[in-house]
Amino acid sequence: QAVEQTEAVAVANETEAVESEEVAAVESVADAAIERVVDSLEAKLEEIFVEEVADGLAETMRGSLMTSLRESAKRSLRESVRTGMKQGMRASVRQSLRESAKATEA
Repeated sequence: QAVEQTEAVAVANETEAVESEEVAAVESVADAAIERVVDSLEAKLEEIFVEEVADGLAETMRGSLMTSLRESAKRSLRESVRTGMKQGMRASVRQSLRESAKATEA
């Protein structure tokens, strides 16, 4: 009976060892699969984050550029109007002076 008991313990130990190896193999495969999924998700999240940041920067730059162009156009238009008005006034004054001089001569 002692021999049978020893054999039963040996079989139980061997079965437990085999089961442990099988569990370890399954866990290893599962860990590798989980690691691949996590790596893939991290890469995708990083890609999305980079795209979002790039889009945000592009939008900010676009807005800044439009504001700058708008302000530049306003300044340029104001200067053109002022210059045109000054030239027009000078021409008008010259014309008036010429007409006055002709009237005085006559």
